[in-house]
Amino acid sequence: MKREFIIVTISRGVKRKIFVDDILYCKAQNTYTNIKLIDGTSYLVSRPLKKIQTDLFSYYFFRISRSYLVNMHCAIEIRKNGKATLKLIENTVLTISKSKLRLLEEIIFKKATN
Repeated sequence: MKREFIIVTISRGVKRKIFVDDILYCKAQNTYTNIKLIDGTSYLVSRPLKKIQTDLFSYYFFRISRSYLVNMHCAIEIRKNGKATLKLIENTVLTISKSKLRLLEEIIFKKATN
C-alpha cells in the first residue's frame, strides 16, 4: 500500500517526510506551524498554516479555526456545551470557531448517514 506524505524542513538543512495519515492536527504559530502526530511527536516547521493547508488540500483535513487544521479521520466527537469543541483520538480537545461549526458537523456526520 502506498502512503501519502508531505516533505517539511524541520531545521536548517534537515528535511523530513511526514505521512499524511500520521498527522493529528496542525497548529498555527505566527509564521510557523506545529505539526502534531498521532504518536505524540511534534514538529515545528517554518511554513505558515495556510501553506500546510494547501499541501494537505486533497486529503481529509478541515480548518476548524484560524489556528487549527485537523485530520478528520481522527475526529470522534463534537460538543456544543458553551464553546464548541472537537475531540480527537488520543483525547485531544480543540475549540471550533462558530463560523466553522455547521460545516464541520455536516462533514463528520455525513459519513455516518451514508
